[in-house]
Amino acid sequence: MTLQRATLVIASIWLVAHAPALTAQGDDTGFVNMAVRVPAALSEPATDPGPPVSTWRSFVALEDMRLELQFTNESRTPVWMSRGELRKAIQVRVDGDESLPVAARWLDEMMVAGAPLPVLASEDVLLEPERSVVWTVAVRRTDGQSFGPGTYRITMDVRNARSALRDVGGQIWNGRAPHDGPFRAVVRVAPPTTTAESGLRYILEAEDKASRNEFTVALQAYARAAEANPQDLSGMLGMAHMYRRLNRLNDAIPLYERAFNASNRMDSILGRFLALAYVASGQENRAIDALRNTGLTEAEVQARVQELRERARAERLQPER
Repeated sequence: MTLQRATLVIASIWLVAHAPALTAQGDDTGFVNMAVRVPAALSEPATDPGPPVSTWRSFVALEDMRLELQFTNESRTPVWMSRGELRKAIQVRVDGDESLPVAARWLDEMMVAGAPLPVLASEDVLLEPERSVVWTVAVRRTDGQSFGPGTYRITMDVRNARSALRDVGGQIWNGRAPHDGPFRAVVRVAPPTTTAESGLRYILEAEDKASRNEFTVALQAYARAAEANPQDLSGMLGMAHMYRRLNRLNDAIPLYERAFNASNRMDSILGRFLALAYVASGQENRAIDALRNTGLTEAEVQARVQELRERARAERLQPER
């Protein structure tokens, strides 16, 4: 179970809540889909009665409740998106035991193809087919309070999101857009109650920081996760990843070796990350041995080593922020 959780950290994915049904108008060639994620929080099963609502758990009180809005171009042609028009189209409100006074601020950063980028002055971005852009909305209480322990119901009222979409010729896009109407989510703030939750709190924080290339801060959070729950290899593996991204390979390799040995040297994902660290440090013979232990053929080993060379070069071009 410990190693399974560690492998999940390696291959972590977005857990997203899809928007309401798409509009019937427009061309059937494709659509722009909207999804929402609460960073540094855990997706939970919905508990409210009625239609399923995206539910998230934060283990700490929140000064800002951050919402990551992901828009994906699921069509065959590029689409221009205007963040300025989206800010007009999407209004946010929050209810606890009663309606709370809040203000929403769109942060001047976006994620495109997994890379954090500044928002352009025009606030426009060209979305290629099957590509996504993520903007972060920070919601803060205007009464000076934080979002402490409790349950908060978030409603995003979407009105005419189509106004934010243009085709490459500058005309209103004729594909399908997110439907007008309320988009709901629930955020539950509750401190950790178990050793596993104590470690997971820091894992979530670390993954959020790592996604923004804040490797040193992420390393510190992974170290706290390893200390909070030493039986779970997730924190240790996260530390190895961050050491690698910081080019501290002499620190990364022993941690990868420990995890790989714990899997009886057969886990292909762990073997690949160990081999990547070896390649990045100029130890390709050791990388080849690690890959052979995962059951690859000689031809597959050589192909994988070439892939790892290219990845190591690419990572060097993505320095810490």
